Amino acid sequence: MSTSGPAADAADAEVRGVRRIFLVGLAAALIAAAVAFTVELANNDQKPAGPTVSLLPSTFRQPGFVDRDVRRLAAVELPATTRRGVLRLPGGDGALYVVARCDTGRIRATLGALSTAQLCRGSATGVVVLSLVRHPAPLDIRVSAAQKGRWALGVYR
Repeated sequence: MSTSGPAADAADAEVRGVRRIFLVGLAAALIAAAVAFTVELANNDQKPAGPTVSLLPSTFRQPGFVDRDVRRLAAVELPATTRRGVLRLPGGDGALYVVARCDTGRIRATLGALSTAQLCRGSATGVVVLSLVRHPAPLDIRVSAAQKGRWALGVYR
């Protein structure tokens, strides 16, 4: 049995209308999701996942400064335009070897009343050996000039 006539035509038109509304709503939702995804990607300023390369080596040795390999305990890396920062020194037994990598001017490290400076050479260079740091302490660092690229200071033991 087949239904035809004005009632069937009205029902078909209503079904088509519902389908159209559904498809328009679905398309609008997909467009909104694509816009939200694009905005999120454009505003994502997090570092990329995966390993990052440090300016300082994980182990360090420099004849006349430290003649054996020492391991990096902590480091701070700063943008080229930043001229000062703080590195938190770990406490404990054993000497701490402070190593810098900067390319312009001099780097100065200050711990309380103690201060030392070293020329920036563009590669990792020993700055000072601290032998009596028993408790964590802040080491203030400054460079005398803006750097050409990122610069870093690390502590090794």
